[in-house]
Amino acid sequence: MNKIKESFIYIQKNKIVFILLLSSFLLSVSTCLRGFKLVWVILFTDLGLSAVIIGLINSVSAIGGIFLPYTSKYFSKLIKSESKLIATMFFIQILALFSIFFVNDYISAIILFLIIYIIIDIISPIRNYFFQKQVNSKIRATLTSTENMFKSIAYIIGVPLAAYFIETVGVNLTFVFSGVILIPFVILLYKLKNN
Repeated sequence: MNKIKESFIYIQKNKIVFILLLSSFLLSVSTCLRGFKLVWVILFTDLGLSAVIIGLINSVSAIGGIFLPYTSKYFSKLIKSESKLIATMFFIQILALFSIFFVNDYISAIILFLIIYIIIDIISPIRNYFFQKQVNSKIRATLTSTENMFKSIAYIIGVPLAAYFIETVGVNLTFVFSGVILIPFVILLYKLKNN
């Protein structure tokens, strides 16, 4: 219990870590609202793709997940500030999520899907490094556990929320809401850049 209390005290005293944990929570809720197994499958099915093709699309994105993180170093050299780089990449992702509202063919949907998942694969190592860099090594494991707890709470909230949005407003607007949830995430990261 002391470690949990210690981590929350650390979070209260360290604004950057608090913002990163809040951002992690928002990112996890957004991820639920565009999760492959629920939202993308429904979109692809509605656009006429077979289960085999949908499976292949998921496999291609998984292959990208193996190799694309190695490109993170290149992007880090382009934009020196990690928070600015992360915010910029997620801003592009927000635009892609908003674009899904206008999608009515499977080619556009596949392209947007790949853009979104390419961004995730490239930016994840940078985001994780940035978080680890902000945390004192003595409490790093505890704060990583706390971040995982925040993510679990976000998934508990996000998956039923995704199902609710799909039922009430449809798949395309569910993607838009996923992007809206990322807006505070991007704003918080841009503010970090100035601190």
